[in-house]
Amino acid sequence: MSVYRFIKEIFNVQLNDIFHKRSGLRFNRETLTTSIRELIDLKNYFRFAHNEMMNMFGRTTLGAFWQPITTGVIVMGVGFIFGALFNISSKEYIPYFATSLVLWQYFTTNMNEFSGKFSRPGEYQHIPYSKLILFLVNIFAKNSYILLLNLSVIIITFLITGHNVSILNCLGAGFGLILFTLIIYGLGIILSVFGSRFSDVPNVVQNSLQIMFYITPVMWKPETISHAWVYEFNPLYYLFSLVRQPLIYHDFLPTFYILSVSFTFLVWVIAVLLWSMFAWRINYHTK
Repeated sequence: MSVYRFIKEIFNVQLNDIFHKRSGLRFNRETLTTSIRELIDLKNYFRFAHNEMMNMFGRTTLGAFWQPITTGVIVMGVGFIFGALFNISSKEYIPYFATSLVLWQYFTTNMNEFSGKFSRPGEYQHIPYSKLILFLVNIFAKNSYILLLNLSVIIITFLITGHNVSILNCLGAGFGLILFTLIIYGLGIILSVFGSRFSDVPNVVQNSLQIMFYITPVMWKPETISHAWVYEFNPLYYLFSLVRQPLIYHDFLPTFYILSVSFTFLVWVIAVLLWSMFAWRINYHTK
């Protein structure tokens, strides 16, 4: 017997039976294998992103460019005002705010949509439970496409303000952006599971994000406040630092990114296992 088949048999029979006896829960093999297959199929992401953009901007003249235009207007308008309020030069504040705002919009949109997707009966009730993961793939694909469009706002603000970034820092920020999106994707799957069983989860997430906005360095810079504990104990600060640190502060710490890779792996292990245990019960619990 090969090592692969041996591990598969242990997971499917022995460990699964022990886990079922101890907790009453069971990993669903069909859900697990089908979901992983759909998650790694890149064609799903391109197809869903295209369909969502056509639905959102199909009848407009500028199309999907409305998204970065809207974000750019907010960045430039609020950037000048808050730069003056914080007594920070626009050339220093606007690149920081542009990067922070784009990341914050992506984070909050995903958290709200993932947590509420299965909280109430919807179009997914007649879909086979092994294919329910496609609804989450759709959310991630749409928001990631919008994120790519909004990256143009960051680039333009860097050019306007003369903010220089080295190639090495760009590569570090690109790697950080991949980890940033993967962590949010995994957390979103976890939230969708809890949201399917507890209808209060979307409201809790929405209200929590409103509070987190004020204590997360988005509008303000960490070095401008005297109480460092506000951001040092805030996990979102470190999540945003994956992208913001090399771009804004020209700082790339290998240890920080190694730990982030480990955390990303842990989040996805939890997400996949939770999904394999509860996805097949989503239709039941939302009726």
